[in-house]
Amino acid sequence: MYSEEQQDIVYSYYLLALYSISQGETLDELEYVVSEFEDDDLYEQCDGIRQAINFAKNNTMQSVLAELDKEI
Repeated sequence: MYSEEQQDIVYSYYLLALYSISQGETLDELEYVVSEFEDDDLYEQCDGIRQAINFAKNNTMQSVLAELDKEI
């Protein structure tokens, strides 16, 4: 389990990735960022980005925007 600080990092990167998706960044580009972050052992950041990627893959852009709006 993550500590509260780690959970905050995951959540922040989830929101940042959703925002990036809403601005036109592709899922492939985000997957590349994840691979770079993994090389630097930034696992909480990777987790947040992966959660956003999975959300985007399973939902419409409208749902992505609604999720982002709800969370901010």
